[in-house]
Amino acid sequence: MSRVRHAVGPIGSRPGHRRSVRGAAIAAATALSSTTTGSATFSFPFPVTLYGRTYRSATATTEGTLNFGTSSTSSANTTLPNGANPNGSLYPFWDNMTVDAEAGVYWAARGTAPHRQIVVEWRNVRFSSAATSRVTFAAVIGEDGSVSYHYKDIGTGNFEDGDGATIGLENETGTDALLFSYNQPAVTDGMNIFFRTTKTGVVSGTVTDANDGEGVGDGTVTVSKDGAAIATATTGADGQYLVSVPAGAEATEYDVTVTADHYSTTTSRSSVTAAGIKVADAVLTTGVVTAGTGTYELIQPAGQTRTRALTMPSGTRCSSASCSA
Repeated sequence: MSRVRHAVGPIGSRPGHRRSVRGAAIAAATALSSTTTGSATFSFPFPVTLYGRTYRSATATTEGTLNFGTSSTSSANTTLPNGANPNGSLYPFWDNMTVDAEAGVYWAARGTAPHRQIVVEWRNVRFSSAATSRVTFAAVIGEDGSVSYHYKDIGTGNFEDGDGATIGLENETGTDALLFSYNQPAVTDGMNIFFRTTKTGVVSGTVTDANDGEGVGDGTVTVSKDGAAIATATTGADGQYLVSVPAGAEATEYDVTVTADHYSTTTSRSSVTAAGIKVADAVLTTGVVTAGTGTYELIQPAGQTRTRALTMPSGTRCSSASCSA
């Protein structure tokens, strides 16, 4: 991450508006409705990237943080970067807050690949030290590595303008961060903050089986340049992967190689630009065995075992009558 800008305008069409980001509550009341502190972890339907790391889940806290790395429910906000927990986090409004019966924390996935987003909204949360002051805000993170924060119902009450909050984002080790504000009155009603990278791009895609079209899990995706590996990723159970690679304003050419046990290997070429996302799907081939009824017979007397092995070269397709390459 290397750029930040903010815009002030209507929030009705922005994430953070109550109607636009309604989704599943990320936890039951016992986890994220508390007079003191709480958190809940939820999984994404697709991977996202932050500071070059890929994540499939996050933990939201009552204190206004979204943690991808090591989580913490500490309400003692600090400046950034800071090696203490939490790390690998988004801080849309890190402060001492309470999610009571009039408040809630919600999340939703939206958009179409490769530009899907995860939206997390803290709705009508109140400040622990100012029971009459409440705010609504949201954090949005996209497949392309973009991050944005959105604010609504920011009034003139105590702490609502962020004068007791940390706003920014941080890497997984707490050694690098983009700090927007720390204990400064920097937030206004309808304000939106956008973060984007100027040094990396994203390669993402889905790896599928050529025979049934299902996702191939635990595959290895290696992105290389001039024969040297730059980054690797492992496909999820659904075959999806995402990896962040160095990139600039001019397109950088990478080779994307996909391997998986018992499958053929494929390699393709992708051009990646900073803040861009390149889709590199892959279809892997493997052998298929279709046994017809009565084709094979194995007699097993009671109380005994029998073992037989069928060996076939990769790429061979068998039917009940014959096998062919």
